[in-house]
Amino acid sequence: ILINMGGGGKLKWQHWNRYHAAGIFGGAVSVGTGKHSDYYIARVKSRHGEGQHQHGPSYIVGNFDPTIRLVGRIHAPLPGAKTSTEHESGEILVEIEPANYELRNIKLNKLRSIIKKNTTVLGSTILSNTDDKTSQAETVITYDYTKEIYYGKHEGVVQSLPTRVYDTAGQSFNITWGIKSSERRFETKAVNTMLDPGTAINVTLYGNYTELEAPYTAILKAYYDDNSDPVSRTFGAILVSRDMEDVKIEFSPVYWIQNGTLVPTTTTTTTTTTTTTTTTTSTTERTTSLRPTPINSTPTEGGVIDDDGMSNEIGHVPASSRELDASLISRSNEKLEGSFDVSSRSSATGSDGNPAGSVRPLASISLLLGALVPATVYIYHRI
Repeated sequence: ILINMGGGGKLKWQHWNRYHAAGIFGGAVSVGTGKHSDYYIARVKSRHGEGQHQHGPSYIVGNFDPTIRLVGRIHAPLPGAKTSTEHESGEILVEIEPANYELRNIKLNKLRSIIKKNTTVLGSTILSNTDDKTSQAETVITYDYTKEIYYGKHEGVVQSLPTRVYDTAGQSFNITWGIKSSERRFETKAVNTMLDPGTAINVTLYGNYTELEAPYTAILKAYYDDNSDPVSRTFGAILVSRDMEDVKIEFSPVYWIQNGTLVPTTTTTTTTTTTTTTTTTSTTERTTSLRPTPINSTPTEGGVIDDDGMSNEIGHVPASSRELDASLISRSNEKLEGSFDVSSRSSATGSDGNPAGSVRPLASISLLLGALVPATVYIYHRI
């Protein structure tokens, strides 16, 4: 019983005779451990007597011994015989090895993947503008790294065969199956920016050197030299790779070349119509207010004198409204002049040498126009 381990074998019967100078074919299937003295699987056609109908199998399975008679012989029993007979021709079972492989539909097991990232400085430079006008400064940063990839091994897959890989990004590249692929790669990154006259900027190129180890499944297709149909199968292995990823450019703040100080940051503004509100801060002080305060009740008649010497007496009742107007206006002017004079001094003395008292409310009466309209009384007071 032959078992095709890994499902990657492709077998065929290949004709042999004693004139075959090489003796055994390459890829012949052995029934032993692979030593030179092992036997190889062979077969011969079944022979029947003339006029007899053929019954049973068309071939008789035997073995090929390459050590007999220089080029070897096939041993197989004749129909009805109990011992084997040498045969000078027949067929030998040969495994055909693929000429190359193709790896497609790669699916990584993300849950079991191990990813390590190492941030690396790939290069740095300075962009400057020594012209007398704003212009674009540009340069290139070249860096190198080692890219490695290894798709592992699998039972039944021949090592060292050329393999075309189609990765998950849709890109294709060549590897040698079963051998780690390593190459030194050189890449260039263009850098440019607009700078004002006399300014410069530092540029640094970063990248993540990423190591990946992940199980995967894929479809492996084997192609053969005889142009026979390729054999496809699904299998799993371990992918190990090292590559540079996430390459990015970082700029420093712009600075003056002459003294190294930072250039003030300016932003582009949009012209809009705005309303400007002016805010004035005011300080409140204690002053004399001339705003009249109305008295809703009539002053008490009888000439009552307050402690400060001010009387609430209105005086005699005028015979007419004209006389009342003249009297009230005269008294109001006298009181106002006295109020202004007193408020302009922090301290004063009377005519008799005694200190003057605090200015208390002064009475002033104003009449509304019209002879018969009652008078409205206001009090001017110091706050």
